[in-house]
Amino acid sequence: MTSTTVAEYMIKDVVSVSPDMTVAEVSEKMIDSNFHGFPITERGYLLGFVTAKELLRFHDQRDAKMRAVMKRGTICCNPEMSIDDAVRVLFRYGIRNLPVVDSDKKLVGIISNIDIVRSQIEKSRPAKVMSVKSFLEQQNGIRMKIVT
Repeated sequence: MTSTTVAEYMIKDVVSVSPDMTVAEVSEKMIDSNFHGFPITERGYLLGFVTAKELLRFHDQRDAKMRAVMKRGTICCNPEMSIDDAVRVLFRYGIRNLPVVDSDKKLVGIISNIDIVRSQIEKSRPAKVMSVKSFLEQQNGIRMKIVT
């Protein structure tokens, strides 16, 4: 039996930002898109990841380029990683999104905790669904409704 992989559930059409964009430009893009963060890429290569919380730290440096303020060493995975391992990474590091890169470190997708929930629901029984729901509600401080 083969395990479910990240490639099966990742979003392939990823919205990213350039390292040459300013804090103000990325903030506006985030507001307009309703995303909580963006991968930072250059020529398709993953350089970093920026979240709304990180942008708030630089609210007084609106003209600063992302290249100057971004964190390096982004946690990422490859498409062949199992969903179970991706769950461990997301929850261990308390992150919502996990960029997916190929062997050349080019961004090929992103998997979020919502994608993980979808993968678990599709292969789960009701008790497991409720367990995952409860965990996510506690982890993210939200209320979820399961629609059947």
